[in-house]
Amino acid sequence: MAITELTFNEDNTITFGDTDGPLPIEARGSWQLNDDEFQMEICRTFETGVEGSAESNLNNRIGQFAYDVLVGFRGELISVGGKLAIEGSMVVSKEDLGDLEVGYFSLLDTTAVDEE
Repeated sequence: MAITELTFNEDNTITFGDTDGPLPIEARGSWQLNDDEFQMEICRTFETGVEGSAESNLNNRIGQFAYDVLVGFRGELISVGGKLAIEGSMVVSKEDLGDLEVGYFSLLDTTAVDEE
């Protein structure tokens, strides 16, 4: 389980903060809330491998490359201890299999409440 700080911007984009999960070289996403139904799409780009050599090396044929991980999030708005929260399923779409639930998520509002 990874924890990532997300800020939901008014233009329905997402700003990514600190994470204790794998560090992407790029992350982008969008969100929307219709009544109590929440939807979010996040795409993270990761890089792996090592630079290839000019020689034929059986241990290093692939070299360095980047790949995208696209995940959808579908959930419902709820209240937890007087704060807003969203809980739901993580979904990956596969052309030949359709939408597959691959996990679950919880979003908690950690915005400080002004006491007046």
